[in-house]
This record gives sequence, C-alpha cells and structure tokens, in this order.
Amino acid sequence: MHNLEVWNMVLSKERERDRDWRRLEQGRLVQEAIARSTRSEQSRRGILQRTWHVTNSTRHCRWHWARLGRSERERCATAANELAMKIS
Repeated sequence: MHNLEVWNMVLSKERERDRDWRRLEQGRLVQEAIARSTRSEQSRRGILQRTWHVTNSTRHCRWHWARLGRSERERCATAANELAMKIS
C-alpha cells in the first residue's frame, strides 16, 4: 500500500507539471495571436521576442528535466511558474 501511495504522489506531480507546460504553451499561443493582431511593427516584434524567450526557456527546462536532481527540478518548476505568470 505504501508503494501505491508513493506512485500516486509521483503521478500527481507529473500531472501538475504537464498542466504547467500546457499553460505555458497556451500563453505562448495567446501572445502570438496578440502579436499578429498588433498593428505596430515594433510592439509586434517585442511580443514575439518575449514569447520566443519564454518558449525557449520552457523547452530547455523540459529537455533537462529527467537529468536534474530534486532541488534543480523544483527550481526549474518555479521558473516555469514565474514565466507563466509573466505571460498570463
């Protein structure tokens, strides 16, 4: 029973992380839509540039996730949450 509880905890953490990634991806799509509808070329470029940085950070974070220790994973998740707050 103890192993089952641990496994459920791991799965819930995985689902929570996946939800964070989906929220970031959704925010990126919203930003791109805003950028496309923006008339000013300068502000469109600025939005797309910020979006690129957010997306790139997310990919980098996801790519390294499996190779990180627990503290690094928590730091990575915190960074992802901060990015999500910035773009929402």
